[in-house]
Amino acid sequence: MSIDLGRLVLKGKAVTLRPMEAEDAEGLASASGESREHYVYNPVPEEISGAREYVRLALRQRDEGQRYPFTIEWQTRIVGQHELFRF
Repeated sequence: MSIDLGRLVLKGKAVTLRPMEAEDAEGLASASGESREHYVYNPVPEEISGAREYVRLALRQRDEGQRYPFTIEWQTRIVGQHELFRF
């Protein structure tokens, strides 16, 4: 089963979940490297090469209809990722 969520953006007062993009790898690696205690459930690797590979895999799986990865922004700063659906 495949679901096309388009460019679904979930925006609150301080936090935004938006569709992950390839360009998010650097920001995700930076956020993951700050303090693992705050990113315990964030599977994004701290190093940029690992983060790029993680994002490539997430985007491929999104294109294949397996999951829909989001980038989490807090006050326009990337702070993590989340999968809204896994189908």
